[in-house]
Amino acid sequence: MIADMNDLFNYPAYHRNDVNGGGGIYQVIEYSGALYVVICTGTPETKNESGTLQTFAIVKGVCNGDVTDKDAWSWSLLAGDKEDEAKYPFGFDEERISAGACTLQEYDGYLYIGEYNDVSSALRKDFTTQATNLEQSINLYRMDADEHIEKVVGDPTEAFPTILTGLGSGYTSSNGEKLGTHMNQYTWQTTVYNDKFFGRQLTETEDIAAQLKNSVQN
Repeated sequence: MIADMNDLFNYPAYHRNDVNGGGGIYQVIEYSGALYVVICTGTPETKNESGTLQTFAIVKGVCNGDVTDKDAWSWSLLAGDKEDEAKYPFGFDEERISAGACTLQEYDGYLYIGEYNDVSSALRKDFTTQATNLEQSINLYRMDADEHIEKVVGDPTEAFPTILTGLGSGYTSSNGEKLGTHMNQYTWQTTVYNDKFFGRQLTETEDIAAQLKNSVQN
């Protein structure tokens, strides 16, 4: 064991009525010499003003010794509560209140972060969550080794007014060309193959990997 609930800021949600049907630790990845841990945090006690469950947190672990020694690990927050000295708020953006989890993928020197909305709560007839999901859809972010985050795909917000690809939330149309749909609610899986970044459930029919890479580079 290298971390317990106290090390993870007592965030993990795990009951069936929690965000995304529980979930606890959703994904773990090593990037730039650190361990990044996605945590589903929402519980009925932490509902936001809209009535939806609290969004995801990302905890960063750094080991300065034997990786099997719990005391050699130090933990900090990339995304979480400001009172816990998080670098970014839950879900990266206080205007974004529907993403219960996120997927992580290293690609071309960046850590890409794709949202997964809290569809599980919506399927349990939580119509407030369902309506918020449909309103906000999903975004894609990327982070460099200095933990500077940019929005790759998504609608502009005060925190992220610039969109690298010009694609809206849900991978919606850009420059009059239809790509994705606002009905996209999660980034289910991602992988890198032949130097291209692929995401499952990002769009209905389009392979956007090359389009994303070209748009970001241009």
